[in-house]
Amino acid sequence: MNAHRKPVVILERGNGIVDVDVPAVSGWDGFDKLFLFLKNEYQARAINTIDGPDARKWVIEIEGHSIKICHDDYGNSIHSLAEESADLVRRIGLDLEKRLANC
Repeated sequence: MNAHRKPVVILERGNGIVDVDVPAVSGWDGFDKLFLFLKNEYQARAINTIDGPDARKWVIEIEGHSIKICHDDYGNSIHSLAEESADLVRRIGLDLEKRLANC
């Protein structure tokens, strides 16, 4: 990984929505690793999955909140779907940032 690139980037959209880009866990296989992390650490369960030839978009549930994880041309990311899930996505982003700090 590029030494100048952050392993995790947390983006506050300003309307109560939070996005977390995870460049340290890239690629199609990285999406699987990201979901497995969320499943093991946050008891995530997939509630809607779309797997295309070059992109994946899953809605998952954690702690009663629906959030989205994506893989596309830009990499892997996590998104709050409503203001109510923003704190959860922010917390996951900070957790990943700490765990991936040495990547």
